[in-house]
Amino acid sequence: AATVMLIAAMLLSLLRIRRILAAMRTRWLVTVSLFGAAAFAAVNVPSALFSDIFHVLLGPFGFLVSGLFNGVCLYMIIVALVILIPRPGVVALMLLVRLLLGILAFGQLTPITLLSYGMQAFLLEALLSGGGIYGCRLSRAQVSAIRCGRLHWWRFAAALPTA
Repeated sequence: AATVMLIAAMLLSLLRIRRILAAMRTRWLVTVSLFGAAAFAAVNVPSALFSDIFHVLLGPFGFLVSGLFNGVCLYMIIVALVILIPRPGVVALMLLVRLLLGILAFGQLTPITLLSYGMQAFLLEALLSGGGIYGCRLSRAQVSAIRCGRLHWWRFAAALPTA
């Protein structure tokens, strides 16, 4: 279900990408890329370097410390970006920059990584749009589809093996 939602979101975004990028100013695009680089430096790099140390020191509870750190830092950066530039597509572009830097620096190009980043971008953009942050509202059918996809994503993520 998550793969189907991601493919549908990618097709929809391909139809809208030219309009979204044309509506953005160059300084906004530079700001988005700087926030993506900051998210990579503040979240991905420490996660790659220190997550194994947390797992060794804290055993089965290591994910609490590393997950809390990663989640708090990432969403602080996302909220700051959305406050600065409340436009559709901003969060997806920031996550794309973060993904590309992760691929270049750590070789994180796997289907699971693409699915994870894609679903995160899709859900964040959809929920920000539905919440009225971008100035538009979603219908009930769209909100229920997002909830259903999110439920399936959580089931999928819970079934993934951990290292």
